[in-house]
Amino acid sequence: MKLTFYTLFAALLCFNTNAQTVSVTGQLLNTAAPVTVSLDIDGGSAITTSTDASGYFATTMNIPDTEGWVHLSYTDCNANTQHSYAMYAPALMSVNFLKDYCPAMNPYYMHVMVSLQNTNGVPVAVTINPNFSVAPYTVTTDADGYASAVIPVLDLLDPIEYSFTDCNGQLQSQHHAQFIDTVDLFSADYCAGGGTPCDSAELFASYDEPTNTFTLTMDSATQSFNGTFTWHFGDGTSSTEPFPSHVYTADELYNVCLVLTGMLGDVCSVCHLIGIDDQGNPVTRVDAGFTLNIVPNGLVTVSMPETIQFNIHPNPVTDNALVQVESPVEVICNVTITNTLGQRIRTLNTTLEPGSNNLQIPLSDLSRGIYNLSLEVNGKRTSRLFVK
Repeated sequence: MKLTFYTLFAALLCFNTNAQTVSVTGQLLNTAAPVTVSLDIDGGSAITTSTDASGYFATTMNIPDTEGWVHLSYTDCNANTQHSYAMYAPALMSVNFLKDYCPAMNPYYMHVMVSLQNTNGVPVAVTINPNFSVAPYTVTTDADGYASAVIPVLDLLDPIEYSFTDCNGQLQSQHHAQFIDTVDLFSADYCAGGGTPCDSAELFASYDEPTNTFTLTMDSATQSFNGTFTWHFGDGTSSTEPFPSHVYTADELYNVCLVLTGMLGDVCSVCHLIGIDDQGNPVTRVDAGFTLNIVPNGLVTVSMPETIQFNIHPNPVTDNALVQVESPVEVICNVTITNTLGQRIRTLNTTLEPGSNNLQIPLSDLSRGIYNLSLEVNGKRTSRLFVK
């Protein structure tokens, strides 16, 4: 009776010990030297080992459960990271891998869509560089800042680099991880931190007789211009302050001009004659000379954020999409829907109220597929992908 008990106990002990490890073997074909391979088990051990000169490897790994997956990874002869998985179970506590160390470089295909804001109709060349590709690809945006292309990539797990030269002459680049997806959207601001000069600007003058002072006010769009301000007061003097004051010593009419120089070197100017009233008559003053104050527009302006935050529900959508948008102010919003070829499917304009906004967009006529929805407010565009 005692012998039977100990025999049974030893058998159970042997079973439990075997159940806590898995035997891992494999071969990498077409090797000429040892190759380092990594093995890991979710929730269990992770080890690094090497093949022999013929590509064989063998090891034992601790496992957290009697059923799971062993993950193999290594760098092949093309410098690509290769991945493979093998399952183990109670009935099969060993796994074997058979992989080609030098596989043919057959690519996957990635559909990339490019959206650049603030291009002002200027075509922009964007370089798309998937890792390990034969050569980078270049696409050129259209007048609205859109472009799309289908490019080969060798590993969907590797990142893609996008690069372009912005309006300030600076090279901008971004890396996108693929997350095993075959569609990628790249969105950026072509003139981040800069801008182009205004095509026109307006100046408004008023005269206060008790203080013998002219006040010159510029419009809201001009005062928010991101560039260089140069004021020419018409008497041979100038200032580069945005809102200067100036004292004239003679009673004359002066043509005051504002010159705006953009980040690209473009220049525009606007002038206003100082010394006349609203009816165009010269202002009669008792004392010679007067003061000119240049001031910003009295309207309070609220800056929009760099990106407009919104969500699409549900996603995938059905016959209608609910777009939830947050806005700090009342503002006009342009909504654009494009397909994966960059073609416009639908555009609409709406007014966002301060706070939360729910936009209902009918989509029953759209065929099944992947689409890009972008919101543009004050020249800033944000995009999201959705599935129909």
